[in-house]
Amino acid sequence: MNSLRMIVILHVFFLIWVSLPVYAEDVNYNFEGNANGIFKIQSMMLIDEMPAQFNGMVNISGDVDYNGNKLKSVVSCIYSVVIQDGIGVYRGTCREYFNEDDVLYTSMVSKYNFPTNSAESEVIVLGGSGMFEDATGKGVNTWNSAGITDPNYSDIGYLKVNTKLKINVD
Repeated sequence: MNSLRMIVILHVFFLIWVSLPVYAEDVNYNFEGNANGIFKIQSMMLIDEMPAQFNGMVNISGDVDYNGNKLKSVVSCIYSVVIQDGIGVYRGTCREYFNEDDVLYTSMVSKYNFPTNSAESEVIVLGGSGMFEDATGKGVNTWNSAGITDPNYSDIGYLKVNTKLKINVD
């Protein structure tokens, strides 16, 4: 009985230890955004035994908290998805516009079981202009389409995105 108790205690400590880096990383984000909009599938390729592939664009807008400043943004992305053996890999590049001068450039990758309506992506900050000139950093975003598409155009769907980044500007 004591050995089982010791195993349980060690397991709990291990879980706490493993979760600490995630929590510590989360409190260091200085950019948090919530946006809604649409995705559009622009082309699809399905050829025999080759992996399925489709690409398109995303247009979303929403609210951002960057270093305590409340901002509005509009995001435009292009993406591609390759699906093989039930695994989808999403790759996208985005420009997030805050005004004419302040633009943030990012890229992202997510890997998920297909089909799904949501996933988490790793995001890399590529730079920008204005207040994001020479920006670097990384973070995550979670996207969710909830399976909602336009009944008249099945290649257009609704999208909700939550983004958390640690941005460094020199």
